[in-house]
Amino acid sequence: MTAPHDCALPITKEWFLEHKASPDQVVLFLKKWPQGMDVTRESLQTPGLDLKWFIQELVLPDSAQAEIDRANEMSLREYRLAWITAQVELDLAKAVAYVQFVRVMAVASAKYDRSIEAQTEYNQAVAAAYAENYRKMTPIQAEYERSMITVRIDVILHFTGDNR
Repeated sequence: MTAPHDCALPITKEWFLEHKASPDQVVLFLKKWPQGMDVTRESLQTPGLDLKWFIQELVLPDSAQAEIDRANEMSLREYRLAWITAQVELDLAKAVAYVQFVRVMAVASAKYDRSIEAQTEYNQAVAAAYAENYRKMTPIQAEYERSMITVRIDVILHFTGDNR
């Protein structure tokens, strides 16, 4: 690949300022390359260097830009394929999890329905038992009340002295 032909090597602080580098890029440049930067593999791999901006600012020969465009296109295709594959895998995992959820919920719902049925049966049995108890106890209660009236009258008369 040929050297950039719009700037002198090494790249200087002035080049960064002329190409409107962001303040963080200028600070990085001044810390890392106070005497200027040679365009090398090592310098281009410097952490924090905005390589996308840097390449856009260099005026590269058409063949170099075409090579970058081809590489970008291939990388983008691979990225999209990987993304689609990951999405399909995610959707499949979600579908499997949902099927399992539906199965568990169906079992739980059936158990819940059976428990509601059991509760209803219990309530009906208790209501029937109360009704039967009331049916049996009503005449007994009435007899008890009648007998107590007689006893109360007898006790009152005995203690008041009227024994008629």
